[in-house]
Amino acid sequence: MVCLTTRTLITRGESVTTPLSVEQGLDVRDAFVKGIYGRLFVWIVDKINAAIYRPPSCESTVIRRSIGLLDIFGFENFVVNSFEQLCINFANENLQQFFVRHVFKLEQEEYNLEDINWQHIEFTDNQDALDMIANKPMNIISLIDEESKFPKGTDATMLYKLNSQHKLNHNYIPPKNSYGTQFGIQHFAGVVHYESRGFLEKNRDSLHTDIIQLVHSSKNKFIKQIFQADVAMGVETRKRSPTLSSQFKRSLEMLMRTLSVCQPFFVRCIKPNKSKKPMLFDRELCIRQLRYSGMMETIRIRRAGYPIRYTFGEFVDRYRVLMPGIKPAHLQEDLKGTCQQIVSVRLGKQEDWQIGKTKIFLKDQHDMQLEIERDKAITDKVILIQKSVRGLKARTNFIRLRSAVVFIQKVWRGYMSRKNYHIMKSGFIRLQAVCRSRKYYRSYRITRRRITLIQARCRGFLIRLAFWRRLRAVLTIQAYTRGMIARRLCQRLRAKRQRRLEAERQRLAEEEQLRNQMTVRRAKAEAERKHQERLFQLVHLQEEQEREEKEEARRKKELLEQMEREKEQPVDHSDMVDRMFGFLGDSGSLPNQDGQAPAGFE
Repeated sequence: MVCLTTRTLITRGESVTTPLSVEQGLDVRDAFVKGIYGRLFVWIVDKINAAIYRPPSCESTVIRRSIGLLDIFGFENFVVNSFEQLCINFANENLQQFFVRHVFKLEQEEYNLEDINWQHIEFTDNQDALDMIANKPMNIISLIDEESKFPKGTDATMLYKLNSQHKLNHNYIPPKNSYGTQFGIQHFAGVVHYESRGFLEKNRDSLHTDIIQLVHSSKNKFIKQIFQADVAMGVETRKRSPTLSSQFKRSLEMLMRTLSVCQPFFVRCIKPNKSKKPMLFDRELCIRQLRYSGMMETIRIRRAGYPIRYTFGEFVDRYRVLMPGIKPAHLQEDLKGTCQQIVSVRLGKQEDWQIGKTKIFLKDQHDMQLEIERDKAITDKVILIQKSVRGLKARTNFIRLRSAVVFIQKVWRGYMSRKNYHIMKSGFIRLQAVCRSRKYYRSYRITRRRITLIQARCRGFLIRLAFWRRLRAVLTIQAYTRGMIARRLCQRLRAKRQRRLEAERQRLAEEEQLRNQMTVRRAKAEAERKHQERLFQLVHLQEEQEREEKEEARRKKELLEQMEREKEQPVDHSDMVDRMFGFLGDSGSLPNQDGQAPAGFE
């Protein structure tokens, strides 16, 4: 692991080992990890390609087609932009130039080649920025590579050379003063300022000879496999290894060559806001992205141009159904005249369509109108064919169904005749039954009426007999009750008379006794006073007895009323069961456990 803290340089056949600083050691460590990651990614891609790709055989004449997908995030403009952002933005500049060339330049070149009456549209071209970054001599990437090859090259000397070479270029923005370490580039998406510190160290290949020797001596076969190409280069060739910027530029050129031979389709993704929040739309940000991505010019040229174009043969073969009598394209000589005839009749001569040397150019609305009319014409022909086929099929089915219907009718009529006979037979039987039941019903009603009359006479006699029996019983009860009341009243009057006589005797006895003690008049008055007191007590005692009798009668009456109400109320069977079988115990008792017996069962 000494290779992470020291570096060995070979000069004139001699090796010199120099220690690395902490920052350089960290850079070497990070470069080693990135190298492992990059080669591991390449290994995975090779494995996938080997698994899914089958080379075509020599005898095969089939053209193999493929679909490639290039996904790139876009321009990066952070607070501090370094060498990585320059490479990413350089790639975006190339992709934008490819988009501009494909959409604008090739579009207008095709119009010029076809001699179309076309008004040239100005658009933003970033070719000057690409020339300054990588195309022209003494460009920014070549200056960075040149300074990276010098042992004493620094970021300050690199920035000085960039300022000296490109300070007059309008796409280059030099530092504001001699102490500044940032330079700016006017990209098509805007100005991006780059921090020059660390450019050379990131551009140089940090995987020096010591790291390669460490990998070569590794016991891990997989690590040695992914670094096999680097180990095979050797020490001498290792000194001539390209820088990261040159590798990136070469890889980008290969990508652009691949894209140039393809038929590209572009999908532009617009970020609604920078906060990555839902339901938030930043209008200025979206408009800026549309403008930087060239969508405004694209919309303008698509609206002003002719997005729909066909060759004469394709147009005739597709839309000859609109004009009856037109032959296929391979049987005609004047395809251009045929195309002009079709569009003149269907679109009109005053519409904005043009015919070039080999193609016909249409607007979107023209293509839509032609497609609608073509669909309608094809639909009409299809309907005519369907109508004839359906007619033939319907006639065949009709003849077959008619013969089947005649046979079914014959069988059905025989079946219905037999069924009607059975229905009539059963009807007559039911009619006989109804007549007989009517006769029996009348006889039954007469007998029932007579029996009802006899029952009524008998029930009337029994009810009258019971009524007189109950009437005599009620009269007997009334007589006994009235006698009992009279006897009670007689007894009460006798008792009252007896008490009065007793009181009178007591008065006379007291009067006799008081005559010996006082005068006759006073003795009589005193005896009379005591007699009145005893009479008052008797009256009071009689009133008490009457109140008790009334209270007793009231209680008996309430008891009778309560008994009547209980008779009218519904019977609660649960209470009745509890009263009858409560001695068995509650529902929570254990089986065979005896409960307390009710009163009277001891």
